[in-house]
Order: sequence, then C-alpha cells, then structure tokens
Amino acid sequence: MTARRGTAYSESHMASHVTRASDGERARESSPWFVIALSQEQVNGGHLARIVETFTDLFLAAGSPRGAAMFGASHDDGRSDLYLNPSAAVLARDLIPANGARPCAPPLDEGGVELLVGHEGDRRLLSS
Repeated sequence: MTARRGTAYSESHMASHVTRASDGERARESSPWFVIALSQEQVNGGHLARIVETFTDLFLAAGSPRGAAMFGASHDDGRSDLYLNPSAAVLARDLIPANGARPCAPPLDEGGVELLVGHEGDRRLLSS
C-alpha cells in the first residue's frame, strides 16, 4: 500500500487491510473518476500537499480500502492533476466540490501518472 504524508511525494509503507467488495462498492465503480487540476501557483503554495495529506487521512480512517486510490500527474509547466477513482471519490466527497474537481475518464497509464495514495495493485485501475 502506498500512502504519502507531509509532502505529496514522500512515502511510508503500512500494513494493508483486506476488504470485501460490497454492492455499494461495485455500484461506485460505475461512477465517474474526478480530476483536481492545480495551477503552478497552487502547487507552489502547498495546495497539492494539503489535498494529498487530507485524502491520506480519509483513506487511513476508512481502513485503507483496496480499490480507493489517488493518482497524480505533474506537467512541465508546474501544474499538477490529482485523479480520484470512483471509490476514492466516495471517501473524498467533501474534497471534490471544495477543490473544483470535475468528472473525467481514467487517466492513461503512460508512465507519467504516479500512485500517490492506495495499494500498489491499484495501478490496474488506470487506463492503458
């Protein structure tokens, strides 16, 4: 499991928890992904780190559920995008409107998308 605290790119390893998929979790998978697009100014101002830290706290408080993941992609101009899959969006229901997140397709796994919070196996959630 990957959960990053403090800064957006520091890593700590924790024991993973096994959870069973409920009907509600299966229904969430048909829900959209969300993206939070951050400007260079927001990234430099620590907004990215605060969002990742807040989501990490929500993730851990929920028992580190498998299949709930936050991904990040940095751009050459200093912007960053944070992606929440449908299960993560349920955990982050207050973060989504507070940070201007919008529905999106799953990001493509072309090497530029990093798993920020979740279990290593959650990389399979990305589009290929």
